[in-house]
Amino acid sequence: MKKPISRRDFMGGVAVSAVGLGVMASPASAAFSASSRPESPPQKAYPPTKTGMRGNHAGSFEVAHQLAWDGEKPASYKYVDDVYDLIVVGGGISGLAAAYLFDKHSAGNQRMLILDNHDDFGGHAKRNEFHYKGKTYLGFGGAINLERPSEYSETTVRLLEEIGVDFSALADSVQGNYLLAGAGDKTAGLYLPHDQYDHACIVPTKFIHDFSGTGDYQSFVEALPLTQEEKAVLVSFIGGERDFLEGMSPGQKYDYLSSTPYRDFLEQKVGLSRRCTALFEPAIKVNEGLGIDSVSVIAAWAQGAPGLAAVGTLGRWANDLFLSSADYKANVFADGNSSIARLLVAALIPGVAGALSTGSVTSARFHYDRLDRPENTARIRLNSTAVGARNTDSGIEIDYVQDGLARRVKGKRCILACNNEIIAHMCDELPPHQKEALLFPEKTPLVWANVLLRTGEAFYQGGSETYLCPGSFFSLVCCAPPVAMPDFVVSRNPADPMVVFMAHAAAPENDGDQSARDLFRTGRHGIYAASFDDYEQQIREQLDGMFARFGFDNSKDIEAITVNRWPHGYAYTYRDLYDPAWPKGEAPHEIGRKRFGRISIANSDSEVTPYINGAIDAAWRAVKEQLFLIGREGA
Repeated sequence: MKKPISRRDFMGGVAVSAVGLGVMASPASAAFSASSRPESPPQKAYPPTKTGMRGNHAGSFEVAHQLAWDGEKPASYKYVDDVYDLIVVGGGISGLAAAYLFDKHSAGNQRMLILDNHDDFGGHAKRNEFHYKGKTYLGFGGAINLERPSEYSETTVRLLEEIGVDFSALADSVQGNYLLAGAGDKTAGLYLPHDQYDHACIVPTKFIHDFSGTGDYQSFVEALPLTQEEKAVLVSFIGGERDFLEGMSPGQKYDYLSSTPYRDFLEQKVGLSRRCTALFEPAIKVNEGLGIDSVSVIAAWAQGAPGLAAVGTLGRWANDLFLSSADYKANVFADGNSSIARLLVAALIPGVAGALSTGSVTSARFHYDRLDRPENTARIRLNSTAVGARNTDSGIEIDYVQDGLARRVKGKRCILACNNEIIAHMCDELPPHQKEALLFPEKTPLVWANVLLRTGEAFYQGGSETYLCPGSFFSLVCCAPPVAMPDFVVSRNPADPMVVFMAHAAAPENDGDQSARDLFRTGRHGIYAASFDDYEQQIREQLDGMFARFGFDNSKDIEAITVNRWPHGYAYTYRDLYDPAWPKGEAPHEIGRKRFGRISIANSDSEVTPYINGAIDAAWRAVKEQLFLIGREGA
């Protein structure tokens, strides 16, 4: 695959994704029937189809919160099982990959136990599954796609291919340039609500070109419900008619662009009004988890926001070169990276679903009752929250709580593939500086919702498959992945039912004194405080606001709603506005991930990236640590 040229390659020398939704080590699943209450069905229900609040669902976080908030955990435990060769805490992509790689590189047939606090495996890679009129409809409840596999490590590519991922078939399966709204000939819709603009409307846009000053961006600006004065400033800015940093040297420009919030640049240097600046915010909120008041100008440009052409000759050259290479395509399954988790589980425990491939995993039925059988060499134990991990003279011990019962299990070695924060509270033997490093990151709080519509007619009458929504609760509204695989084809007939995806970044507006970590922390508390009914109301009101003019009626057209809340969503990435440039080996993630005894750490936090390749690379690093110990100890 041809590698697109990133804007940050030119401005800061750091390769980042352009526009679109990345593979974020993020979200879970739940369906809510419009005619029922959002309570979960009995435990025997198939986890991907469970209803109610999902993601960090009730029962998945209470034990961890007692430990982290109050320092409380059980006083005694019951030993269970025999000694395992490897115990993995965390059944997300990192944990599943660690188990797979450990078994592969240590002669196979290793007895492994994977513990996870959720009622489903996959971590943030969760599947939203709906059934309506005899058909299955899917959406992703969290981690979305395989972003730029040409940049993956050899280990990551090999693992994905070994478990059945066919990159060529996957790329060919996506109908259209999914996730890159407004690219090429694809038109996105910019939804502007009536309470913030002169009137509610959906303005069509090829926003990559409209925001970058190519094509007929003047017509796009003219269609916006703004004053003529606001439109004139926008046209001048987008078209690069002047250098708004005139008088600065290249070095001064870079320092300013990397240390100034994007909104400050737009308002103070360009002179745009607040409702104009909001036009550029939706993609940034979904990708960064923050508003334009909390990301630098350079970070905003990396997400496709305008302005490169308005800072001088070098910026205009970078802008043109970036646009000439904007051929990005998403590699995505119908249920997002849940299919990667399913392929890993099928490889670890063949009896769960049999041999699977890219063309068969989507429709496969998994037997959850076979995940934790004594005869399995690899066992996955759900609803199990780890509260303690320690080295012993003979190996390691892990304490966990399952269904209210305190249990303890022994192993020869352990990989902690849960999030960094809980590791700091689980492991008493860690030195203080390592605990401090583990507690440094604040994961990005997110809400992913999937809505099953009885028909897509009103949605498609809006003129697009992707809608950017400045000023709305959900910043992005789009169709679920429009894939066509041998075992699963998504209809794009407007008369058919469809799944609509809606994304909300929970971090609030910056009061001027807050860091990204402060905002993520506040957003996380807000997610825990909100109820399913709160989100349902927001979903219904926003869809009505967008599509009622085309005949949409939320009381009639919504069949089911899935809300996936992720208070601990994307892995934290260092922010140029808030974090220093640490010397190599001294960054919090490097200090925090150090092996202690026979316990290694593997998660996306340890690689400071929310992408799937980071999760798998972390798993391989941790496995290599354990393989080194085996070679040194001979056992």
